[in-house]
Amino acid sequence: VAKAQLEQANAGELSAAAHLEQMKARLAQAGAEWKRVQALYSATLMAKADYDTAEANYEVAKSDVSVAEAAVAEAKASTVQAQAGLDKAQRNLDFCIIKSPVKGVIIDRRVNIGQTVVASLNAPSLFLIAEDLTRMQIWVAVNEADVGRIKPGAPVTFTCDGFPGRQFEGSVDKVRLNATMTQNVVMYTVVVDTEN
Repeated sequence: VAKAQLEQANAGELSAAAHLEQMKARLAQAGAEWKRVQALYSATLMAKADYDTAEANYEVAKSDVSVAEAAVAEAKASTVQAQAGLDKAQRNLDFCIIKSPVKGVIIDRRVNIGQTVVASLNAPSLFLIAEDLTRMQIWVAVNEADVGRIKPGAPVTFTCDGFPGRQFEGSVDKVRLNATMTQNVVMYTVVVDTEN
């Protein structure tokens, strides 16, 4: 609808410009006739009524040009307004497409197809996306007695129940300072980086 209104406004602008040119041509014709009438009237070869009619026609043609110029300005303003309406409609349409801030693999879809999503202060979670599945992090709970010997970059070996008898390698990324208490033992979270 907004595109149609813009096209209509553009067409109105062209029509107003053509009408202005037509009024300018009529003014030129009335001006030429007015000059002829003045010459004839000064030579007393024309009646006063014809002289007054020619003068009135010339003045009407001048005012018609002014009206046509105003119509062109109005048509231009209408085009600007229609363009603003189209821009607003395009922005609103762009808001209908939800884009992820990261590229990755969708692990979990938390909305159904066609479900309405409402913007609020708390952004709804639509998808759970893993940005890079080639790298993994393992969070290891280490007690306070052992955490002092762990340094970032230190090598780590670990096992996984899904692959019995196999050892995997990684390295310490960071030691989190936020400790938790589990059965009266203070535990720190150590983040281990490894390849998937």
